[in-house]
Amino acid sequence: MKFINYILKTKILKNIRSIIKERNTKILLKKLKSQQLEDIKFLKDLLIKIFREPKDCFGLDFSDMKGFQIFENVITSCNKVNYNDRETVMAYVMIHLLERYHRFQYMQLKLLGTKEHYIMSNLTKKQNNNKFDYTVRILDVGTGPAPALLAFSDFYDWLKQHKDIRLEIKSDYVENSDSFRDFLHRFTEIALKEGKKYHVPFHHGKHYNIEEYSGNDKYELVIFSNFLTSSDFLKSIETHLKDILNRMTNKSIVVINGGKYNNIYDEINNYFEHNKIKYKQYRGRWETIFSNSNRIELKKSNDKTGEIVNEYYREIKQILIDKNIYQKLPKKTIQLIEEGSKLEDCSTWYLSAYRKKSYDSRLVKRKNKMRPR
Repeated sequence: MKFINYILKTKILKNIRSIIKERNTKILLKKLKSQQLEDIKFLKDLLIKIFREPKDCFGLDFSDMKGFQIFENVITSCNKVNYNDRETVMAYVMIHLLERYHRFQYMQLKLLGTKEHYIMSNLTKKQNNNKFDYTVRILDVGTGPAPALLAFSDFYDWLKQHKDIRLEIKSDYVENSDSFRDFLHRFTEIALKEGKKYHVPFHHGKHYNIEEYSGNDKYELVIFSNFLTSSDFLKSIETHLKDILNRMTNKSIVVINGGKYNNIYDEINNYFEHNKIKYKQYRGRWETIFSNSNRIELKKSNDKTGEIVNEYYREIKQILIDKNIYQKLPKKTIQLIEEGSKLEDCSTWYLSAYRKKSYDSRLVKRKNKMRPR
């Protein structure tokens, strides 16, 4: 009877703890949503200010453009376009940046809403450091205009305040387009003048190309956004991909998102499921957080952050009308702006995410030796 009572009490305590944790998670998500609304408002207003006078950020105005087909190309063929000219980058930023920033905000809610609170538990505790208690190092591969870095910069700034911790946020990126690199340099400078410090490398990221990647930096978060798009490309970078993954810390996270590129996510999922961690003295595996089956549909009507995206497209439309540009845009661009202005608009993409679970085999051997026989 005592044993049965013990079991019942244990179950009751577990249920209570589960209820408390669920309630705390809801409170946490509510606070994050409130901050996200402020952050996306700031970014929207900053982008609108830039597109009223784009020369300050891009070095050219819409009137300098010879044609406007590029606005359709960055919608229909965004993984094939040459991003080495300023016109293409300006079109891409106008069409995609705020929308994709919004997606990463939603991903943060998904990652934080799990029982593991993944993007809180991946921080690395610093040893004997008086300035910071923790660090989070982020690598964005194929960053483009950096919607991921901007979103996670805002997230970890919020987390630092929410948890009242001294957190060092360090970011880097891989990007081979000088035009995107120049945009990020100018954009972060303009944001700083408006009172916002984004944790994005001010004097450009370290790496131009993943095929040339070589570094000893460790990371707690690595992001591949619209980057892994074909089986051949995945195979061609496998050595460099492994090099990045090997240097990630225990409990670190890999986030992969994009459109549905010829079932590439099946291959990615297979790669992480079967790629056991064997690097120097470290052993372990990759735990799936979200698999390739996670097709995300995000309606603008889901929350107030979506309404900010609607508002952005309406304001962009008015700017282009005032500059006598709107009627010159391709039909698909006009359609995207019109639909993006409506609350019922929905964006769709795929999300895969994995967490590293590794251990130091030398420590395990030492512990085993110390056990009494």
